[in-house]
Amino acid sequence: MRKLKLSISPVTSDFQTPYKYLVNLHERKVLYFRSKRKAQDFVRDFSNYVCDTIRLCYDIHVQLYTLYLHHSYTIKPYSLNQIKLKLDGFLDLTDKWSNDYGDGWQSLKLSGFFKILNHIEDTAIEFISHFKKSNDYYHVNKVNAQLQMVHFFYEKYDIIFKNAKVNLNYKSNTIKLLDLERKVS
Repeated sequence: MRKLKLSISPVTSDFQTPYKYLVNLHERKVLYFRSKRKAQDFVRDFSNYVCDTIRLCYDIHVQLYTLYLHHSYTIKPYSLNQIKLKLDGFLDLTDKWSNDYGDGWQSLKLSGFFKILNHIEDTAIEFISHFKKSNDYYHVNKVNAQLQMVHFFYEKYDIIFKNAKVNLNYKSNTIKLLDLERKVS
């Protein structure tokens, strides 16, 4: 998967500021850093985090598409078309997102990432409205869990933008396994 290539620019202002470098993300969201090394670390970690989130979005899309296939005969034709358009739109957006853009267009790629999250959210809401009409609350809860993941992504990115730090602890955690050779008393 192609990574973001966010550019690090020196701050050019007339004001006396301790920040020397900036990273322009998207929609007038600019993060300032005191050293180029910290800016490079942030860009690298942020790019990895975005790619990991896109992979999770693929998993959520697969689960929603499976629901679509299992319930395509019970969903009303209008709702079926709406859901199918949303599911196909996700694939179009991910194709556009994976294209290679120049350095100056990475903020466009990042806004495309948020469009992908919005598309998954809209698809989940369509499913929830259909399942509520048919009183299928098992599937409503299942889709609500996926919708909660998308909201978690949004909250996480708000925290990243406010703190200018990316927490990648989930990659370094180890799992302790039980030693099967040893007898448990």
